[in-house]
Amino acid sequence: MNGRTLDADDLARGVAHLDDETILRMLHDRYDEKAIYSSVNRMLIAINPYEDLGLYSAAMLETYAALGGESAPPPHAYAVASAAFKGLLAGGSQSIVITGESGAGKTETAKRMMQFLAHMAGAHVGERAGAEAHGAALDAKSPAALHHHLLRTNALMEAWGNARTTMNDNSSRFGKFLSVQYDSSAKLLGAQINTYLLEKTRVVQRGAGECSFHIFYMLLLGLPPSEAGQLELMPDVQSFRYARLVDADIDPAGRDGEGWAEQLAEVRGVLTDTIGIPAADVWSTLSLLAAVLHCGNIDFAVPAKGGTSAAAALHTGAMRPLKALARLLGVDAAELCDALTTRVIRAGAEWVTKPNTTAEACGLADALAKALYARLFDRIVASINGAVGLARPGAPTGGGLAHSFIGILDIFGFEHFGTNSLEQLLINYTNEQLQSLFNGIGMRRRGAPPAAGRRRGLARAPRASTRLTRALCSPLPFVLPFPSPPLPRRSLLGRPG
Repeated sequence: MNGRTLDADDLARGVAHLDDETILRMLHDRYDEKAIYSSVNRMLIAINPYEDLGLYSAAMLETYAALGGESAPPPHAYAVASAAFKGLLAGGSQSIVITGESGAGKTETAKRMMQFLAHMAGAHVGERAGAEAHGAALDAKSPAALHHHLLRTNALMEAWGNARTTMNDNSSRFGKFLSVQYDSSAKLLGAQINTYLLEKTRVVQRGAGECSFHIFYMLLLGLPPSEAGQLELMPDVQSFRYARLVDADIDPAGRDGEGWAEQLAEVRGVLTDTIGIPAADVWSTLSLLAAVLHCGNIDFAVPAKGGTSAAAALHTGAMRPLKALARLLGVDAAELCDALTTRVIRAGAEWVTKPNTTAEACGLADALAKALYARLFDRIVASINGAVGLARPGAPTGGGLAHSFIGILDIFGFEHFGTNSLEQLLINYTNEQLQSLFNGIGMRRRGAPPAAGRRRGLARAPRASTRLTRALCSPLPFVLPFPSPPLPRRSLLGRPG
């Protein structure tokens, strides 16, 4: 251990050779002692214990909230948020990067940091510390109340953006950058959420042992029977292709110890009470989610003459989901059927209707479902930003060094499946680029040349060739070996005029 002891929180101090083996051995020994947090200079390493160790009590929160202490507290997610807040007070914007494999605890860590910042928003401006965490009455326009609203919106982001995977029961299937904006006196002004790379393909297909987004199971298993009847839903996930479980032994119920009905009630409460969306619009949102589910149940059959080029036709039992989809979308069922099974192309000066094959029709239905869900997700994010952003009604205005921010980047989980899609390639590549960007910024701020790590004995892991990946994703000119598909000549539900 190079003379190190378990109570040494910063693994980089007093080590003759800081290599992978040394770090892993020290982390293992500390984990055995229930010390899940360790530091390497300004980097915090957290190991998910998959149990409650009592690290997030009110007393612990107060310990890290004390500003100006001479002795640094042990490594903790609160310590990182505290350092960011101190940097903000010193007059500079701060950014926190949360990265790791799926299931490492990134989502929970981000929530703990927001909990600390919410506490500081109340304590620093003289409001009753921690009131927002206990539901006490707060001024609706106060910084603490705004942070409380931000914490509540986590329920929406997890419902629409998280899903169960083989590695994590609550895996974020999108990337998120949260910018919490303050004025020169560290008074909270507003917040902005930017998202990227929503895993839209999860709506229509999943791997073995995985589930779709949580909101679908809330809708199917949490709606009261009277409301489910209006949306033509039944409490059976196996009856809907987009929610169907690939592995019959997996039960999506009971996430976080709560029933789906309670989680759906929380989501609806946040939409109406926190975001301010009228109840009628919330019902329209649920109706669009039901429309996506019905879209997955539209089956297309190949006519009797067979062949892959045969024109697509609706399966005998597909009229019910088609009519339900058309009703929920407010369109004519016959026109919707025509839009899915035919396309219009131009031949000279005339427009000609050509039938789609079964594969093309199925692809159109899946594309419609993904587009509907992605637009709905974007609308939810926009509504959150409208409720907590600088442009919200009654938002305070800051002076002096206004609009400094604390940014929290919750990077999409690194994953490697048996079969990796192009989407997963882009996710991992984006994560690598973001991580490299922040690593470079950190090195420049410390003023250490890249070779310093090697002089200290820091081993560099061998890397596989990434020439093809970089060629595909590089902004430099690159010619693909196949032509791009032509753009559609009409929208899905409309003909050219």
